[in-house]
Amino acid sequence: MTNPIKLNLWVMPNAGFDTRRIMQRELALFRRENPGYEVRLTVHPWDFAWDRLIAVAKRKDYRDPPDVIQIGGTWNTTLAALGALTEITDFLDDIERSDIIRPIWNYSYEPTRTKAYSLPWFMDARVLYYREDILRELELTAENLITWKGFRDACERVHNSKLGKRYFPMPLPGQKEGILIHDLAPWIWGAGGNFLSSDRHIAQFSEPSGLKGIDFYFRMMVDHLIPLLGRDRLYTGDFFSGQFAFQVSGVWPINSYLNPEHPYYQADVAKYYGVSVFPSGPAGQVTFLGGSNLAIASTCQHPNAAWKLIKFLTGVESQVRHSRHIGMLPSRYTAFEKLLAAAPPHVAEVFRHSLRVARTLPCAATLGTIERIIGRASQNLITAVRENRYDQQILDAEMAAAGKEADYILSLYE
Repeated sequence: MTNPIKLNLWVMPNAGFDTRRIMQRELALFRRENPGYEVRLTVHPWDFAWDRLIAVAKRKDYRDPPDVIQIGGTWNTTLAALGALTEITDFLDDIERSDIIRPIWNYSYEPTRTKAYSLPWFMDARVLYYREDILRELELTAENLITWKGFRDACERVHNSKLGKRYFPMPLPGQKEGILIHDLAPWIWGAGGNFLSSDRHIAQFSEPSGLKGIDFYFRMMVDHLIPLLGRDRLYTGDFFSGQFAFQVSGVWPINSYLNPEHPYYQADVAKYYGVSVFPSGPAGQVTFLGGSNLAIASTCQHPNAAWKLIKFLTGVESQVRHSRHIGMLPSRYTAFEKLLAAAPPHVAEVFRHSLRVARTLPCAATLGTIERIIGRASQNLITAVRENRYDQQILDAEMAAAGKEADYILSLYE
């Protein structure tokens, strides 16, 4: 009997504590179709994932080095430039490339767009969730949420009303207090700003237009429309827990918060949730498009086998199953439409429209590093908000320092 081909798969906790159960079920289907394969699953927390992937690039010794790895789409170019990923360009003839949602391809290639290093797995197209019952009590409608001003006014109405004793206006995204480049992107773009120059040589997020968008977002924290509840009291609730009136998110949790059979189900949220496109800023309507990709690690000894696993996990049927369970959106048009077939028509149309106005972050070899630079500056701004010292001067100084650091990194690699 031939020895099985063994593959190590690294993923992040895409469904929290349910991730291992969900992935093991999918891997069982893969093994059923490919009986000569064994797949060992490792789930890495997002906080540690970047450092562990950098260790792969540095060829640090691992007892069981990875073969297939999940990466944040924005990490693709940086990890490829550092040598952590295996080129997969020749493998792409093995799939229906036209079925991959077109903008999301930006996270698969290196800057010249001639070599691919990862394949989109699922995506994050940001929309605005809102509570229809709360809007109704405040004599508001979804039409009031179309612009930045209208959206902020609605948040103020929630905060200043008696409803504010039961509901917060909007949470910070994620389970930890911090802001990612993904969170800032639609505010920067909506104000007319950008992250990098067209030749990717100069950082632009610290220019006046970009700062206008960042300031709009942080002023919502200053005015308690996005609450920060103290240094040691991290508030981890969100819209789907039933405690917020609004949330910007790229998820559609049909198998959890919106499913009556699930322990996280919230009846009021499931009954009264609404979905709208991201509010239009001074420069127009735009939202963020991100997601996660699957890649073959540079440590892989069986690239053909690793590709077979990636092809299975990114196939239409697997994407539909996986996306339903983790509450994300598939990266294939066919899978996207199959998933949305179960959605109310207006919800499906909001997600489709959001794809039409969505933008991706620039394809730059230094993007992963710049992402961390912006995250660090944002954390400093959150501290300033909490300590009641946030103002335009502090914003300008923090982002100027971040921009200067990003310019230096760009000068080395781009």
